[in-house]
Amino acid sequence: MKMQEELEIKKEAINKREEDCLQLHHLRAVDREAIETCLTSIKELQERVKKLEETSDCSPPKRKKTSKGSLTTREETSQGELSSELLYLKSPVFESSMDVPDMLFIHHITGIKSDSLWVGGHSNTGKQILKQVDSSGNVMKTINDAFCEYGSFAITQNGELLYLEVGNTKVQKKTPDGTTTIITTSGENIKCIFSSQITGDILVGVYIARSSAGKLTRYDKTGAKIQDIQVYKQGQALYSNPTYIAENKNGDIVTADSSKHKVVLVDRSGEYRGDYKGQSPNKREFDPHGVCTDVHGHIIVVDYTSGSIHLLDQDLKFLTLLLTKTKEDLKSAKGLCVDEKHNLYVGSENGRINVYKYLKDV
Repeated sequence: MKMQEELEIKKEAINKREEDCLQLHHLRAVDREAIETCLTSIKELQERVKKLEETSDCSPPKRKKTSKGSLTTREETSQGELSSELLYLKSPVFESSMDVPDMLFIHHITGIKSDSLWVGGHSNTGKQILKQVDSSGNVMKTINDAFCEYGSFAITQNGELLYLEVGNTKVQKKTPDGTTTIITTSGENIKCIFSSQITGDILVGVYIARSSAGKLTRYDKTGAKIQDIQVYKQGQALYSNPTYIAENKNGDIVTADSSKHKVVLVDRSGEYRGDYKGQSPNKREFDPHGVCTDVHGHIIVVDYTSGSIHLLDQDLKFLTLLLTKTKEDLKSAKGLCVDEKHNLYVGSENGRINVYKYLKDV
């Protein structure tokens, strides 16, 4: 900072000396010696500034295009390299597991704290059910009117539960005082919801039967509609069947669309940033379900077809397969979430939730 201030002072001195010389040129009785002295002084100052710039890092950081066309500074590029090379474990470590009673398939996990988490899916009898369980899998609360096929429940900034009611047209908020309806749709089939931990807004993924297309709708925390996120470019539809939503730490919105067989990325204003279609040569084999993000801005997504967990950077660049079905016995894996201690929870068949350490020390 001190060197930067010195550079500014030197540059101001150069400008002042240049102004003095211009004034001398316009005098009738020109003092040639004064002019020569002035020019010599300017040259000396310029040389000193040049040396200071060469020995300091005061110049603006160089900018570089990423694979997605976005611009990053030199410092950001360095962090990106650290993220892709140093911040995650190439072989995640299995930490523990739990079995949720009377849960055959787990479709979504959220709201993980050190002592509890919310789990939704199908029971052994085929009924959709939402449960809050402790760290050992013991049931604390049960909700019987929740739609639990996709990412259809979320936790607000205040720790309140939002869930989609069976029928797919109402979002309910559960508080200690009871349950209230905060969002109702007409002619639109809600598939998934997400509560922003940054703004408190509620994001809702919708399928519109009359147009066979999908969209995201942003509401404020009271349920007042803010915007629709639906098209990009020349009116092309962003979504067909949005089923899981996550938000990255920079405000980007990540959505799994199983009908389009891809993960769609938009910024916080709804501008399209890109999409990810998996690693299989046959793109229709990629079937994204649960998505979440972590403290480093990684995007994590389950491919239901292959039973694998894909780790991406914040621009959707593929980094690695964190987990695979053959190595970890991830049968019918769909739901996943990262807890406050940066552990990854993966829900699969027979109510089993496995917990993994996948990041280096945070």
